[in-house]
Amino acid sequence: MRKYSLPLIMLAIFEAVAITLWLTKDNIFYLFNFSYIGVSIAIGVFLFIKNYKHARRVV
Repeated sequence: MRKYSLPLIMLAIFEAVAITLWLTKDNIFYLFNFSYIGVSIAIGVFLFIKNYKHARRVV
């Protein structure tokens, strides 16, 4: 389970930035944009850790 901590940390960082910018700038675009990027990066790192052959294509 420890090897999967990097995708979770990356997702948490992007979500924290998304929520902070959304609340401070009062623009919901930041929430959707940074959430989308964070989820994509987290899925990519997760699939790369699992040695999925087409991880880069999925992301």
